Amino acid sequence: MHAFRRMKIAGIFLALLLILSGCSSNAAPATSSTKVDESKQAQASEQQAAATIKDVASTTVVPGQKLRISYIDVGQGDSILIQIPNGKNVLIDAGNNGDANTITSYLKKQSVSKLDIVIATHPHEDHIGSMNTVINTFDIGQVIMPKKDSTTQTYKALITAIQNKGLKITEAKAGLKLDLGPEVNALLIAPNSVSYEDVNNYSAVLKLSYGTNTFLFEGDAQEQSENEMINAGFNLKADVLKVGHHGSNTSSSSAFLAKVQPKFAVISVGKGNSYGHPAKVTIDHLTNIGAKVFRTDISGTIVAESDGTNITINAIATEVQPRAPTPAVSAAPAPVAAVVTAPAPTPVTSAVVTPSPAPKQTNQDVTVFITKTGKKYHIDGCRSLSKSKIPISLSEAQSKGYTPCSICNPPQ
Repeated sequence: MHAFRRMKIAGIFLALLLILSGCSSNAAPATSSTKVDESKQAQASEQQAAATIKDVASTTVVPGQKLRISYIDVGQGDSILIQIPNGKNVLIDAGNNGDANTITSYLKKQSVSKLDIVIATHPHEDHIGSMNTVINTFDIGQVIMPKKDSTTQTYKALITAIQNKGLKITEAKAGLKLDLGPEVNALLIAPNSVSYEDVNNYSAVLKLSYGTNTFLFEGDAQEQSENEMINAGFNLKADVLKVGHHGSNTSSSSAFLAKVQPKFAVISVGKGNSYGHPAKVTIDHLTNIGAKVFRTDISGTIVAESDGTNITINAIATEVQPRAPTPAVSAAPAPVAAVVTAPAPTPVTSAVVTPSPAPKQTNQDVTVFITKTGKKYHIDGCRSLSKSKIPISLSEAQSKGYTPCSICNPPQ
């Protein structure tokens, strides 16, 4: 009997050992899984940290040398000349088809003979209109464009000019670092996706640093692209913002501006344009965060200068673009922060020049947009253009029987 009891107890003990061993074997994978999850989290944190700091590398500032940026008045379009202290030059966009003389004349007055980098932010006519003339006129080092083609004659003329010069296109995408020397740090932070419904979101967005001063050039990037830049973890803080899409309400979201926190905002826009740019809500957003707003339709060409510590902005009426006739504004704005303290630079053209009033532009010359299936024409930004957007002149749209959209109220 005692032997039987001892065997029974031994059997129970053995069973307990087997149960405990099974529990142990089940627990091990959970510990391993936890370690893998922790590793992935750490890796994600490292990637996020890298994305945050990768556009803030130190730069070499030589005392007395200034970075100069000209937001050229090309009416309803964009064209920006960046002059690096080491003598290198960058041109972002080249206005409309009719702005060739305006842009080339301005560049020559700044003693520009070579453009080390040309950036066509996206293939809309008001951004690449005169780019073919610029490429044909100046020595070009590198052409950067997003991977988005177009069937327009303007785009075809640009591609022909690039090919005739024997140049190759570098794809514009987030993370592309521009080689402009140690004086500046230049990084593309958009586009972050390979495909968009709206062409504006293909816009190449440049973050430029010189010393402690930072500049952001947004092209026509809209809220979708702005959210992608935020989610990618880029350091969006900038002293000067070139406002997206001419101040349209499709850009400059509150979330984006909260990250940028610009002291100054520059809007490149045409006087009396039919799109209603800039939108009141955009101006309100900018003023509410304390940004000083400059507009080419009010002040003409706008010039910003940085010595690596201080930024001065001088809005001047220029003789090169009569589509925005305004009196000269020669004084620099009051400092928004201690970093902005230097006096205003000498204008590149005489501040007493008052351009002649521009000849009135007829609505028939305005570009409107149609869809593949609809019978209405629209202005850029209309919600009816979410699936397709085809540029067309107002006169051509009307001749083909298209009627104005009742939602966006385009010109008639």
